[in-house]
Amino acid sequence: MCGICGVAFVSRSAEAESRARVMTAAMRHRGPDEEGFLTGDARAPGLALGVRRLSIIDLAGGHQPVWNETKDVAVFFNGELYNYRELRERLTLCGHRFATQSDTEILVHAWEEWGEDSLAELRGMFAFALLDLRKRYATAPILFLARDPLGIKPLYYTQTPDGFAFASEVRALLASGAATKRISQDALTAYLLFGSVSEPVTLLEGVFSLPPGHRMLLHVPERRRTPRPRPWWDPALSPAARDTRKPRDLSSAAKKLRPLLEDAVRAHLIADVPVGLFLSSGLDSGAIAALAAREQAGIQSFTLTFPGTAHDEAEFARVIAKRCKTKHSEVPLNGEAVLARLDEALAALDQPTMDAINTYFVSWAARKVGLKVALSGLGGDELFA
Repeated sequence: MCGICGVAFVSRSAEAESRARVMTAAMRHRGPDEEGFLTGDARAPGLALGVRRLSIIDLAGGHQPVWNETKDVAVFFNGELYNYRELRERLTLCGHRFATQSDTEILVHAWEEWGEDSLAELRGMFAFALLDLRKRYATAPILFLARDPLGIKPLYYTQTPDGFAFASEVRALLASGAATKRISQDALTAYLLFGSVSEPVTLLEGVFSLPPGHRMLLHVPERRRTPRPRPWWDPALSPAARDTRKPRDLSSAAKKLRPLLEDAVRAHLIADVPVGLFLSSGLDSGAIAALAAREQAGIQSFTLTFPGTAHDEAEFARVIAKRCKTKHSEVPLNGEAVLARLDEALAALDQPTMDAINTYFVSWAARKVGLKVALSGLGGDELFA
């Protein structure tokens, strides 16, 4: 994961830069590999953007911001595009010249070619901020924010009396002073009832998430109107929704599902770094393990174990790992282990959720052995329920 952020003031470029640097520093854990900034550009006064990068694709050439050939469109990107190779071929045929091998660069050229319609061409998980200095669509430069259809990558924003700020984490907005620690009573009630806070609200008053499948456009520095999220994706209009052919029986449904799962796993394994796997005894992560093992031999798998409890899935996870020939590791978890790292685990939370501790510990184990990327079956139960 990476962390992106930015502020847009009506004036005071120097303060914009200092706030962007504070926000970027607050998200160092999201991108330990490097940082990047876009500040002090006379074409966009009062604007400052920043990023902390976790390098996954094109480790050496993917430094952000990434510019187009004429240095008037730039992007800060958090996420991964699974169809970037296909899009690169199409855009090259349209005359675009690429300077890197990164998926990030796809965004600036796609914007040049298709504008906001480029979102419909993207397959992946993402949140990005794109700056267009060309003034082709307005009298002022444009800052364009967008988030993937399912909201896998986060993006938060807040409106202040003197400007607008956004970031991948709420903590960055707090660190910069763009947001204050005023608890939303409605959000707190929702958390206590359901274990999470439903988007677009957050636990803080005045801080909102850009909803999944939404975009937002700002004019810099004019800001003639308060920016509003607008949907760009509608599940009812997706290709899957338009396919009205229903399987005749379970066997035909399985035959239709399998190639979709194979394609999804294959796409998620694209990386210039090793990829691991979070493995439980469930069908979701077990299916991913089986398909991933066919693509990459000896993939590393990690299982949380709860010794001496009825919730321990270690035995069945070992069976799956052995069958798939993964390099398997177990992470024993008990009250003592949780207490030893509880402060760190809670500090890693940006928005509260009751299901975060398990994810933190298995992620910590994967990172401990040097992994940056891991596949997970999270969401499988909900998808097939």
